[in-house]
Amino acid sequence: MMRRFCVSGLISISLLLCLTVTGWAQSTLKIGVIDTQRVLEEYERAKIAMAKLDKERDRLRTKGQDLVDELRGMQEKLGKQRKFLDEEQVTQTENDIRIKQTEIESFTTTAQETLDDMQLSLFDPVIQEVEAYILDLGKTENFSMLLRKQLIILYVKPEFDLTDRVIKELNERHAARKSEGAKQKAADTSKAADTSKAADTSKDSPKETKKEAPKSQSDQ
Repeated sequence: MMRRFCVSGLISISLLLCLTVTGWAQSTLKIGVIDTQRVLEEYERAKIAMAKLDKERDRLRTKGQDLVDELRGMQEKLGKQRKFLDEEQVTQTENDIRIKQTEIESFTTTAQETLDDMQLSLFDPVIQEVEAYILDLGKTENFSMLLRKQLIILYVKPEFDLTDRVIKELNERHAARKSEGAKQKAADTSKAADTSKAADTSKDSPKETKKEAPKSQSDQ
């Protein structure tokens, strides 16, 4: 699934990698090659997205199998009991089976649409991030050309292959964002706990009672 998605879903990256960042007229070209399929297979953010998609696919597959098992049970039951049922009962059971078949067909279509939409929502941000990173890499390091390895490259010298570097830097950026998010969450949790504790302390503290001043002799 991941391999098929990389081939069909990264056309924009393929085009991006074929753009010339600096002029063709330069006497020396600076060229880099990136295996974008490997990037998506080894980039942690893409792995997380794929895990979510696989989990939903498994859930839908289980539900679909349950419906198929129900249909099979209805068909087997009719086969065993047909000779003991009158015509009306047979007709009703056959109608129930057709309804179940329609339900399965509808579920299959809906499940595929759900997976397609989920794949798009999960992987579009990842692809956009990879595209932006590659474009920035080409511009900031003055590459003449960045090429997608699996489309047109049969051989490349190791020094021109940027794949490991791209994967490493993307994963480092993802880890830094994750760490920063965890720190912020911990800070927010601590702040909320302090606020709650202060509120509880305020509620539990005894209220001061106003003491009545002693009466003077003239008031007695």
